Order: sequence, then C-alpha cells, then structure tokens
Amino acid sequence: MFLLFFFLTLGISIVFAGFKAEENGKYYVLLGAVLSAMLFLIYFIIENSKNNLITLIDKDGLTLKNNKKFVWENLKSIMHHAHPNAPDDTYLSVEFKFTSGEARATYHADKFPFVLFIAQSLPLPKTEESFSPFR
Repeated sequence: MFLLFFFLTLGISIVFAGFKAEENGKYYVLLGAVLSAMLFLIYFIIENSKNNLITLIDKDGLTLKNNKKFVWENLKSIMHHAHPNAPDDTYLSVEFKFTSGEARATYHADKFPFVLFIAQSLPLPKTEESFSPFR
C-alpha cells in the first residue's frame, strides 16, 4: 500500500511538473503517466493470477476462483514448485497443466495439503519439478 501511494504521488507530481515545464514538458507528462499507469498494470497482473487459484476439487476435476472448470481427462502434467533449501517433499505451490489452461494451489491455501495429496496420487506419466529461489 505504501508503494502504491509513493508511486502514484510521484507520477502525479511529475505530470504536474511537466505541465509547468517550458521545454520538454511532454516527456515529463509521459514519464509521470507511465509511472502512474504501471501501478494499475501490476495490480491487474496480481488480480489475474489470483483467478488461477483452485477453489474446489472433486471427482470430475477442478474449479478455479473465476468459476472456470477443468476435467481430469484433459490433465497434461503437474508441476511442483519448491525452494532449493527446503527439505524434501516441501513445496511452495502445485500447478496443474490442462490442455485448455492452468490451475494453481499455493502453500498459503487452506486446503494445500489435500491438493498436494491429490497431485501426488494422480497417475501421470511425467511429474515435473521446478525450483524457485524465492520463498
């Protein structure tokens, strides 16, 4: 929230400085507009990534937060995201890749142990692992 306020204030002040500038004012206005718009772009990316989170798992498939449904027959692979220094079988997130999209369950989800159990018990020919340097 602090960064939102900081960049928005900075962008607006640069726009107003561009209006007052006698030469190259249009570049100040453009820079201020880009700084202000970047926050909305970041907010859109974060909210869009939240739509890929799993809310319901049943025998037919998965349901995402945006009510998009995937069936188990279209499941291509499962990717486990882990930290390099974490103990074995400690994952940060599990990503299900379907033919028509992706679904993700993060470590902070309420039912993450259940999702992890389901992911490890599904009979897939290939399970991929990727390591993330961030935790």
